[in-house]
Amino acid sequence: MSKINNFFQYKGIPVEDIPKIPLYMDQLLGLFDQYFYNFRRDDDEKIMTKTMVNNYVKAKVIDPPIKKKYGKEQLMMLTIIYQLKNILPINDIKSFFDLYDAHSFTEKERNKKIEEYFKIFNIVEAEHIQHLERRYENFKATMTTENDKKALVARLLVEADLNKRLAQLIIDEEIQNNM
Repeated sequence: MSKINNFFQYKGIPVEDIPKIPLYMDQLLGLFDQYFYNFRRDDDEKIMTKTMVNNYVKAKVIDPPIKKKYGKEQLMMLTIIYQLKNILPINDIKSFFDLYDAHSFTEKERNKKIEEYFKIFNIVEAEHIQHLERRYENFKATMTTENDKKALVARLLVEADLNKRLAQLIIDEEIQNNM
C-alpha cells in the first residue's frame, strides 16, 4: 500500500485508546510511533523525541511529568501538539493552549476540558482527512499532466500557509480580547 493510501487510512486516536496509567518517556515515544505511523515519510523519521517533549515541558505548554511519568491529559496534549508542531512555533502552541486554559478550572474541570479539546481535534482531523481523500481521488481522476500534479502540490501548500496565517491571527485576536 502506498504512503498516500496509508495517510488516508489514519482514523485518529479515540480517547478510550489513551492509556489511563502514567507512562515513562520511552513508553510515551513508542506509543506515538504506533499512533502516527501512517504520517511517517520514511522509517527513520522520529514522530516525537525526548528533546521535543522536554522542550514543551520547559516552555510550560504541558505539565511536567510526575515521578518521570506522563499522564493521560499530558498524552492528549502531546497528541494535539504533534498535530500542530509542523504548523505553529512553540510559543503559538502555548498561546493556543493558554487561551483555553486561562480560566480558574479545578484540576478535574481542566482535565475534562483537555479531553473535550482532544475529542474536537479528532473529529476535525477525521473530517478533514476524508475531505482531502475525496479531493485527492477526484484530482487523480482528472489529472492528465505532470503540471496538474505540481498544481495540486502548490494548492495544498498555499492552503496550508493561509490556514496557518488565519489561525495565528485568530489566536492573536483572542489573546488581545482576553487581556
